[in-house]
Amino acid sequence: MNIALISRSTVLMLAVALSSTGCADKAEIADTTKEKTVDTAQAVPEATKAASSLIQGEVQKGLNDAARAKLFVSEMYFTNSVWPSDSEYAANGEMPNSNVKTAIGNNGVITVTYTSPVELAGKYITLTPIPADTGMNWNCANVDLPVEYLPANCQ
Repeated sequence: MNIALISRSTVLMLAVALSSTGCADKAEIADTTKEKTVDTAQAVPEATKAASSLIQGEVQKGLNDAARAKLFVSEMYFTNSVWPSDSEYAANGEMPNSNVKTAIGNNGVITVTYTSPVELAGKYITLTPIPADTGMNWNCANVDLPVEYLPANCQ
């Protein structure tokens, strides 16, 4: 709303300057003011939609980074019949990402914790392994992320 007021006042100042020089009449000034207000009102939802898409991208990036941990858990379980520890995973070379921390807990459960952006900071998703005859299945559980940021398999 403040954006609309700033834009409107800026347009009005320009309109006053133009009308005092005889470059614009009152009808042109009124039309210009309306157009700026409508454009500003439409720009706010578009900016919100763009920000939401960026956050969704960060959530997906964290899940993509967890793919290496999923492979590590699966290989350890099917090769050695044991769940790996987080220290074994760290020693194997975790893939660094400044926005995500991936950790392996009890029974191979992977926790993806987000450190940024602000909307995600401190929030996390868990991936629980479920051994099957055909390989490892994964249950994605949303702990505290807003649903609109999650991929369909985690909602």
